[in-house]
Amino acid sequence: FEKAVKLNPYQSQYWAILARVYLQDAVRDISQEKVSRAIDAAKTAVLRGPGEVAAWETQAMVYRDIRQVAGGAQEWAIKSFEKAIELEPTNPVLRTELAKVYIPDNLAKAKEELAKAKDLKPDYSDALYQEALIQGAEGDFDGAIKAMENLVLNNPFNVELRFQLGRLYFNADRTNDSIAILETVLQLSPNHSNALYSLAA
Repeated sequence: FEKAVKLNPYQSQYWAILARVYLQDAVRDISQEKVSRAIDAAKTAVLRGPGEVAAWETQAMVYRDIRQVAGGAQEWAIKSFEKAIELEPTNPVLRTELAKVYIPDNLAKAKEELAKAKDLKPDYSDALYQEALIQGAEGDFDGAIKAMENLVLNNPFNVELRFQLGRLYFNADRTNDSIAILETVLQLSPNHSNALYSLAA
């Protein structure tokens, strides 16, 4: 990817992809240099393609995912997602990703964005999943469990949904249900470390 941007530095898409690669590298091994490379590549993607949704979405994702280590990143993430939404207002993914920026600091805004995502696509599973997680965080275990059970029913091989359902059962003092669902997680993914830890607990 670095060679591609050297050969064609005006292609926004190349910079956006390079920014995502740098971001994955930075998330695995946080260092100021790696974070800076991801930010620079994302900014260049936006500079080369100011009207391209993917460039703004990439910049937003970079800022969102480094907000714990970079001051002001949260605000830039919000602004970048808002610009992407302005360019593509019917995309439920962008609304859902913006909602993730607000979690856990502003659950009201997160819920507002998830509602907009569901207005655009009522069965968008990631929006429904994030909504269920918020319900659980707010202590509405019955609502969260019902939503997560429906998601698992519609996505039976999704390991993460099953794991989160197991956590919700555990938090709602439904220990036997939690054990049963966590065991199915391990059948699908024997090395799922979070499921092993939760099952041990």
